[in-house]
Order: sequence, then structure tokens, then C-alpha cells
Amino acid sequence: MMKKLFAIILAVALLLCSVAAVAEEAKAEIKCDIVDGSYVIRIPDENGDLGWLADDMAQDDSVVKLAKAELEGKEFVIQYDPTGDGEVSVGVRHYYNGIACDEYRTWDLSVKDGKVTEVTGGTYTASPSPETFDPALIGDYLGDDGMALMTITKNEGGSAWDVDVNGATSHGGFMFKTTIYFDCETERFVYDKGKTWVLPITDSDEEPELGEPNAFGQVGAFYTTGNPEDMILTWMREEDAENTMNFQRIDAPVGVNFGNSVLFLEEDLNAAMNLIREQIASWEGVQLRLIRYAGDENSTKENLDWLNGHEDTNYTECALFKTDFHTPEEGEGNALALDPDFEYEDYGWWVARVDGGEWQIVDSGY
Repeated sequence: MMKKLFAIILAVALLLCSVAAVAEEAKAEIKCDIVDGSYVIRIPDENGDLGWLADDMAQDDSVVKLAKAELEGKEFVIQYDPTGDGEVSVGVRHYYNGIACDEYRTWDLSVKDGKVTEVTGGTYTASPSPETFDPALIGDYLGDDGMALMTITKNEGGSAWDVDVNGATSHGGFMFKTTIYFDCETERFVYDKGKTWVLPITDSDEEPELGEPNAFGQVGAFYTTGNPEDMILTWMREEDAENTMNFQRIDAPVGVNFGNSVLFLEEDLNAAMNLIREQIASWEGVQLRLIRYAGDENSTKENLDWLNGHEDTNYTECALFKTDFHTPEEGEGNALALDPDFEYEDYGWWVARVDGGEWQIVDSGY
């Protein structure tokens, strides 16, 4: 949960309308009164945006009911009428952009003889400052299947972050864009109005143009596990809880392009890419930028015979991949003696296997 992840203790304090310390925390000075046995809450609302939502108290065993929740002049007025005797908590939430709760208040009431008699306590919870999350959130993430890249950047509009998720599948690519907000009530990052675009996969090296966006109008969340140094974010659409995707933050963006193969399944290509990633990861300080399948046209009998001639092997399938990566300033200690502080592009990797078995790196070079 977010509370453990960031070790943030949200402000929780007894909230009595007459307590000045809590009033200083609040975004607006809220006035509360017991009027003719009803509990009345008045919240300044200069813009009339009605960002506040009151508990409706629809439970059968509630000892109060929500009698009023409406804008009166420049105040949002909430009234709870007694319906029985006992103890009850009522609450109001403030939603910014109509999406996430950034302020949540409750009041504990005593009801006796058909009247609210006293306020015995309450709580105040607010979303932490965006700066609290920025160092852990902003950056690039790779999907747990090695195929999807997510980028999170600070939204200039305020307490929000823009999210781009890119993926490639055997049927075509996709792009998902949304804005996330931290919700102080659920302690997770929530989003809505996500849009997806189709990214047509072509044999061209040029960046494909986006197709028409599809506005889902959906609501979902980002769950977090791990810690700020080793964070995993899980993206979930609430209307489809089974549709999740895990992302692990990476030091540099790694682009993935599976091309449009009729010879190999996407899982076959991904297995080969993972093998190449492991090799590059063994080169200290080298940052992988892009890995792509170079196309079916390279998997010819002539190239297969050439690779088999390397070590007198009997591979039955071969494939070519291209990578872009950057080397560190000091190139010593690298088995291939790569140039230091250099941006390599289209660095080739030949892999081969026998009858659908495990891939082997047979040759590589610039």
C-alpha cells in the first residue's frame, strides 16, 4: 500500500469546528452547527464548482439521514437530520477535477431523543504534497512482459502526473494516455478518461503515425509495491480487474519493436530479445535504448548456412535483431572494446535455434 511504500503518515486529527489548529490545515474554513437538532455543515465555495460530496447515509441502521447537500450563495450547505438514537460518523470529501479525493473530513455525532446532541470527535485527511511522490514516480518503466514501456512526467497543471503507456503486440501496437492523481481516501493513484491509439506496425524504421483515439471514459488505478528505489506499479482498469499490467522502473527508456513477422510468434521474439538484454546488461555502464526485430527477410537459408559455419552447428532457424545503446565514458573492461561515451545505432545480433528450442547468440557486431 502507498502508506507503507512512502512511509507517509497522513494528517489525522480530531476535528471540531472550533479547533483552530485543524482549521489552519484546511483549505477552507468550515463552519458547523447543531440547528434544531440537525447537524449543519457550511463550506465556502467561491467558484460554485461543487467539488464537495457528502455521505448519503443510506444505510438502514443509520441514526441520521442526509437532508440537504446544495449550494446556497457561496456556501455548500450539508444538513443531517436525526432518525434515531445512537452514535454515527458523517463525512464530506473534496474531489479535484472530479476524480480524486484530496480532502476528507468526518465528524462523530451523538444522537439522543431525536436530536444531535454533541460532536464527540472526527478526522481530517489530506493528500500529501505532489513533491512527496515526484522523485519516486517520474521516470520510465518497462512492462513485466518486456513489451510495454510506461513514462510518467509531472503535469504542469498541478497535483497530477501524465502517463504514457506504449506496447507492441502481434496484431499491432497501442498507446494509452491518461493523467493520474493521488487519492487520499483510497491511498492510490487514480485516473479516468484514458484514451488509446492504434500504432500500426510497419516494416519501416520511421515512427508510425497514431491512429484515431478511442476515449474509454474509464476509471482505474495504479497500485504500488516495493519501495521508491525499486518500485513496481500495477495498472488496473476498475471495470476489468483481470486486465492488469505490471511496470518496473528502469534507468533509461528501452524501446521495443517486434515488427510484423509471419515466421515467429511474439513470444519467440521476446525470448530472443531477453537473451540480448541479458548480454548487454553484462556490459557495465551500457544503457540500452532500443531493441527491434530486423524482419523476416533476414531469416534466409543463406544466412542460416553462414551462421552454422561459425562453429559447424546445425541450427534450423535464425533471426536478426538491431539495438541502439550508449556506452559509458570509460570503455575499459568491456569484452568488445566498445568506444567510450558513444551512441551505437543498429548494432546487430544474430540468434539461432534448433526446431523451436532455446535461442543462442551466434554473432553480433556494429
